Amino acid sequence: MNLPISKHNVILENGKDLGYKASYVNFNIGNTVVLVPNYHDPNDKIANEIIQKLYPDREVIGIDVRELYKHGGMIHCVTQQQSVEM
Repeated sequence: MNLPISKHNVILENGKDLGYKASYVNFNIGNTVVLVPNYHDPNDKIANEIIQKLYPDREVIGIDVRELYKHGGMIHCVTQQQSVEM
């Protein structure tokens, strides 16, 4: 399965266009959940559904990471490779 990239450039909540699209591959797998970066983009839903099929025994949770992404970080960066227990 192929994950899409965001359909549009990442747009912050304040309307600023970061000038580039985003990837969904930087998700974090926990014991019962998979945290997936989301960007308030039409492809969020598609990426979440694809990842859900890959991990049917875990709940996929989309996390709006736009503000984190503008600084070059992602979910796996802020968790410092620690798994998420929920």
